[in-house]
Amino acid sequence: ELSNFIELGAEGPFLVIDFALGTCVGETVDIADSAVYDANNPNNTLTFHTGSPATEANRLTNTVVSITENTNYVAFAQNGSCSDELEFTVTVNALPTQPVISVDYLTLSIPDEYTNYQWYFEGNEIADANANTLEVIGNGTYSVEVFNDNNCSIVSDELFFMFSSTFNLQGINAVEVLPNPFTNQFILQIESESSKELQLNIQDELGKLIYTKKISVNKNWSEEIDLNNAPAGIYFLNLSNKEGQWTKRLVKQ
Repeated sequence: ELSNFIELGAEGPFLVIDFALGTCVGETVDIADSAVYDANNPNNTLTFHTGSPATEANRLTNTVVSITENTNYVAFAQNGSCSDELEFTVTVNALPTQPVISVDYLTLSIPDEYTNYQWYFEGNEIADANANTLEVIGNGTYSVEVFNDNNCSIVSDELFFMFSSTFNLQGINAVEVLPNPFTNQFILQIESESSKELQLNIQDELGKLIYTKKISVNKNWSEEIDLNNAPAGIYFLNLSNKEGQWTKRLVKQ
């Protein structure tokens, strides 16, 4: 008799929600992630429905949905002959305005009107490139992803950047990299009209600096550059001073 009394006295479901569920335009969302639960029976299984009252006919067999506007759903729980349902809204947040990349000499920029930024080079994230401006790291395709306060994001159209002759170093007649492609080392040869102080940087495709050195060149200068510890891939060699800069794409096999 005592066990029967306990069964009859079991608490019915009481559904509550901890926080509202949101998504972004164009994304899918799992309604089951809505943070609705049965406060009286935490392990109770919930079903989700498109309307009230909750019925088998309006039950969602797949809780992953793609919606374009704020939509109401109903969570349903049952414990014995007792049941409860709770209606909640899934909010669809707008995407930020798609940015347009501007070019100013060697700087790429977009308006500083977004919450977060991530720049890409050749489709790969550039490490620590999280501002509205970016100094180019080499010839290639750039894009930027921007985020708003709701963490919705959109990616800009791709921009192909190529160094033009206007960026060449004054007083430098020729620069050669031999061989290219290379295995571990290559020879950098520079022919100059006079003595020049240059900054030599080598970056990988993600913009990570892997080699840097200040060099002094005069007339015919050459030096072996050792990248034995760098993995095979694409790199960009950049020579620069106050008068300009020069960039070369390298291939390590």
